[in-house]
Amino acid sequence: MHAQSPAEEPGAAQDEPVAIVGAACRFPGEVRSLTSLWRLLMARRETVREVPAERWEQAELAGLPAQVAARLRYGCFLDDDVYAYEPEFFGINAQEAPWVDPEHRLLSEVAWEAVEHTRDPMQVIIRDAMHQCAGKRPPASKDTQVAEQRRG
Repeated sequence: MHAQSPAEEPGAAQDEPVAIVGAACRFPGEVRSLTSLWRLLMARRETVREVPAERWEQAELAGLPAQVAARLRYGCFLDDDVYAYEPEFFGINAQEAPWVDPEHRLLSEVAWEAVEHTRDPMQVIIRDAMHQCAGKRPPASKDTQVAEQRRG
């Protein structure tokens, strides 16, 4: 009985798909990396704060029912300027750049950072099929809001 060489092993000559996994994130509380997310979690820091003045003035909420206005006074917000990015880096021309949604901009930046996180040269990733998977919490539905009110 002799040991098979790697070339003789079943499936050795076949090209097998490989998943190269990278991760990146942006969260309130100055979280711009996985390390800073871990630090936030370990410190058990709260990220809820008053709505930034540039979002809306509290006076604008005066016509709303008191319960609704109270809920709109606080939230979790990213600390960075979501409009500050380099559109040319992502192949977005100067005419399109002002119209690109801030969420799309953030997703592009975070996706690029996730690729960098793989520590694999971009040329390798680009020449083969690349898939992007992104997770985002959907807006709260009416059912979710009712359930949260019952708990609260």
